[in-house]
Amino acid sequence: MSLAVGFGQYGNILHQGESTPLYLVPRFSYYRQRFYLENLDPGYNLWQQDGFLLDITAKQSFDALLLRQNPLKDSLLRGLIHSKKLFVVPTSSQLDELFTPTRRHFSYLAGFSLFYDKANWQFASALQQDVSNVHHGLEWQHKIRYLWQTGPVTMAITSEYRYLSSNYSNYYFGVGPDDSKAFSSRQPDKRFYLYQPGSQWLPALKLESSYQLPNKTRLLLNWRREWLPTAYRDSLYFQKRQHDIWFAGVLWSW
Repeated sequence: MSLAVGFGQYGNILHQGESTPLYLVPRFSYYRQRFYLENLDPGYNLWQQDGFLLDITAKQSFDALLLRQNPLKDSLLRGLIHSKKLFVVPTSSQLDELFTPTRRHFSYLAGFSLFYDKANWQFASALQQDVSNVHHGLEWQHKIRYLWQTGPVTMAITSEYRYLSSNYSNYYFGVGPDDSKAFSSRQPDKRFYLYQPGSQWLPALKLESSYQLPNKTRLLLNWRREWLPTAYRDSLYFQKRQHDIWFAGVLWSW
């Protein structure tokens, strides 16, 4: 068990939204033979040899958080105003009546992960499918991490690329039929605005640093940035493409 107390932010990228403050970051880890659990993410080792490990893994997807920091209707309206797109609005409708964004739900993924450790380098590749019946898509995530330690100081840098399939990407980052209203009851298939970005790659970079104190206590400072693809601009939700998460504080472990 560990608990970090301090201050950080889960950044907002929607129009007119606000970043979510972070004050407490708990962590739970459990390892027993081949089975392990990291917070909500379980795993089971199937094979290991010469630094390679192949595991069955599952994890909680938090992409829904990106679209819950401001009402999506407000973000769509603001995005429409700032965009250079031309729309034909039915004369019998007001603009805000044409948007009916639906709530994005959290999803849970499961699949296989391949790990390789060599000296201070760590490599990981995870192919995982939605098993929560939310979007039926898959994610393929790759990570390269370098860990450096001298005395009480530990630092790490992680480069990450994740691939989102069309179903995954369209569900969270697109404008679907349920998000906009039809022109009329006589034309239910013709919506005011639809956009499906399709499969995309999302790069990310993470920096971690900590300083060891007595009694299993550490000072820490972590920062992560993920870049959304240019195609997501046409979803109209997003004011910017860079999403940051950072936290600074004191970590106690027991």
